Amino acid sequence: MRTLLTPVSWLYSGAMQLRTRLYRTGIFSGYQSNVPVISVGNLSVGGTGKTPLVEYLASYFLEHSYTVAVVSRGYKRASRGQVIVSRGVGPEVSVDQAGDEPYMLSVLYPNLRVVVDKSRVDAAKTAVNRLDADV
Repeated sequence: MRTLLTPVSWLYSGAMQLRTRLYRTGIFSGYQSNVPVISVGNLSVGGTGKTPLVEYLASYFLEHSYTVAVVSRGYKRASRGQVIVSRGVGPEVSVDQAGDEPYMLSVLYPNLRVVVDKSRVDAAKTAVNRLDADV
């Protein structure tokens, strides 16, 4: 199996090196938020503990009087485009439109702001500019 996957790892490594070079040369640009951002995620499939960590962080910052927003792609949601799941008063849309985890977070933490969008950058901009998130 290792012999079969080694060429794939070379391709992946080359693609990541190219991506890094494109960011360093300015061909690709990043987004710098004007509020602190905590990114929780990786390339693994589910079951790695991301949602419990997001719950913990949301709870911690809410308890310390921050206006907290969670942005997500809304995995397996039925809707398209950007959806504001919660403006800090609980869920405003159905679980089908929000996605399971964003909906669950908006139920567990009604004062949490939750935005889903294919573009997490666009969701973050909405969370800061329209929902007044400070983390």
